Amino acid sequence: AAIMGARRGGGRPGARGQLTMRYSRDVGLSGVNVATGISTCVCSALLCAGIGSVVSSFTDVRSVLVQEYDERVKEWKNSEREHFEGAWLQVSAAWNASLATLDADMADGVLNQTKAMKVSEADDRSFHDAEAGDGLLSYTPLKFQSSFRFASYYPKDGVWEGFSLPPRTEAQAVIIELAMRSRNGTMSRFALSPLPLAYDEMVHARTPSPEHKCRYEQSGTWMNQQCHVVKRLDAICVQVYHDEAGAWHLHSKMAPPLPDHILVPSFQRHTFGCDVASDWHPAEYSTDRCWGPQHGQADCVAQQAEDQIIQVTVRSARDPFIRAGELVGSNLDFGMSKGTQRAYGFTMLVLGVCLGLVPVIRLYLACRPTIRSKWADSDDDTKTIAYGDGVSSDGAATAGVYGHTPA
Repeated sequence: AAIMGARRGGGRPGARGQLTMRYSRDVGLSGVNVATGISTCVCSALLCAGIGSVVSSFTDVRSVLVQEYDERVKEWKNSEREHFEGAWLQVSAAWNASLATLDADMADGVLNQTKAMKVSEADDRSFHDAEAGDGLLSYTPLKFQSSFRFASYYPKDGVWEGFSLPPRTEAQAVIIELAMRSRNGTMSRFALSPLPLAYDEMVHARTPSPEHKCRYEQSGTWMNQQCHVVKRLDAICVQVYHDEAGAWHLHSKMAPPLPDHILVPSFQRHTFGCDVASDWHPAEYSTDRCWGPQHGQADCVAQQAEDQIIQVTVRSARDPFIRAGELVGSNLDFGMSKGTQRAYGFTMLVLGVCLGLVPVIRLYLACRPTIRSKWADSDDDTKTIAYGDGVSSDGAATAGVYGHTPA
C-alpha cells in the first residue's frame, strides 16, 4: 500500500508537468503552422506574380503604345496644331429656362450671351506614367476656352427652410452653341443638348446610419427618409475634327454598352467630350458638398455667395492628350518597360523561392521518422526503462522493499 501510494502520489505532479509541457508544445506548433501557412500563401502569390511579370515583358506593350502616342505628337507638331490654331471660334449660351422648355422651344425670357473664345496653352493633367514619361515626346498644348457666369442657385439671404432645387428635368438649363471658322473661311455651327445647371438627385443611402452617412459621406441632405444630393455643372469640353473641305464637326467616340434597363439622360449620351474618365461626356458635373444649412465652413459660405462659373473648352480631336486617353485610359499610364517588368519579376521570384523554403523545411521535418518518434515518446504519461533481463522498474522497486534481489 505504501509503495502504491508513493507511486500514485508521485504521479500527480508529473502528470501536471506533462500537461503543461503538452500545452506549451501545442501552442508552439500552432504558431509554427500559422507561419507556415502564411509563407505558403505569400510564396504562391509572389511566384505567380513574378512569372506573369516576366512573361508579359516579352510582349513589350509599352513600346507599342508609346510609338502610337509619339506618332500623334509628331502629327500635332507638323500640321494639326497649326491648322487648329488658325481657326476662329465663338461660343454662345442661352439659359434662364427649364430643360423641358429649352427642349421644346426658346421661350420668352431666355437670356443669351455670346463670347469669342481665346487660345490657351495651359498644361494638361500630368501623366502618372510608371517610367516617368520615358520615351514620350513633349508638345505644346492648344485649346480654345471661354467662361460664363450664372446667378447663384443658393437661397437668397441664406433662408433654407422649405427651399430645394428641382429635379433634373425641371432644372434651369443652358444650351451651348459653337460657331467655328476654319482657315479657308469655311463656317461651321453646332449646338449641344440642353444641360441642367444644378439639380436635385435622390441617391441610394448608405447603411447603417443612413442619415449620418448621407450628410457626412455623400454630402447630401436627408429629407423624407431619402438622401438628396445636388449636382452642379462645372465645365463643358468638346473635341472637334475637320474634314477635307475644312469644315469642323463634333467628334464622337464609341459609347460603352449599357444594359437595356438603365436609362441615360440625353445630355449624358453624347461622347464628344475630352476626358475618358467621364466616358467622353462633354459635361462635367460634381456633387455640391456645400449644399444645405448644415455646412457652415468658411469656404462653403464664400461659395454660396458667389455666382456659378462654367468654363467651356474646345479641343482638337488630333490633340495628343486625347490620344493618350484613347490608348491608356484615365490613369494616363503607359505601363512598365521590358527591363522594369523583368526586374520586378525576378525580384518576386527570388522572394517567393526564399519564402517557399519555410514550408519545404516543415514538410521535411514532419516526414523524418526519428522526429515523429520523439514527439510520440513525449506524449506517453510514463516511460519504461529496460534493465538487463527485461524486469521493469516496478519489479525492481518491489524487490528492493522486501529485500530480495531480482532473479
